[in-house]
Amino acid sequence: MDTQSAEDELSAIIAGAAKQPLLDAAYALWRQRYRLEAIAGRPTAEEVRVNRTFSPEEFIIQYRHERAPPMKGRCSAM
Repeated sequence: MDTQSAEDELSAIIAGAAKQPLLDAAYALWRQRYRLEAIAGRPTAEEVRVNRTFSPEEFIIQYRHERAPPMKGRCSAM
């Protein structure tokens, strides 16, 4: 899906919710949450183009800082 069609889909979802009373709109958006998250998480065309130029090592370095793994087995309360 290209950027324009993703924007169109987002606009359609939001426009549909905007026509409803507040609680109904909130519920409509909540029902579409997985679709909205999928659209929001997609890389842009420019990001795809740049990422394709990276070697595997460069890609790991680039995204290591943005998506740090969760700290498992550690308790911050101790």
